[in-house]
Amino acid sequence: MAREALVPAKNMKRKEKTIRGIPQEWRDLANVGDVFRMLRYCLLQVDKGRMTIRKANCMGFLGGKMIDAAEKVEFERRLAELEGRQGNHDGGVIQISVSK
Repeated sequence: MAREALVPAKNMKRKEKTIRGIPQEWRDLANVGDVFRMLRYCLLQVDKGRMTIRKANCMGFLGGKMIDAAEKVEFERRLAELEGRQGNHDGGVIQISVSK
């Protein structure tokens, strides 16, 4: 990462560290809400002419993949919890109904 990417943006009104203008409070993308805010930020930057459409598309694609991965992690956690409740540690079959 370039050294200038770690320098706080001069036009930020609040005293918060940024990386390439992205606020530190959600730049780590720790949850789906952070990804949502990142995507919103990208859209606003494209609208203002501060980000290329190509970069925003890339960020959107990767953000979508992160959300997909988060959903899979949550599904696996819930499945393991259900299996633990049922006592199916021997690889037995567990029935799960999924509804929309």
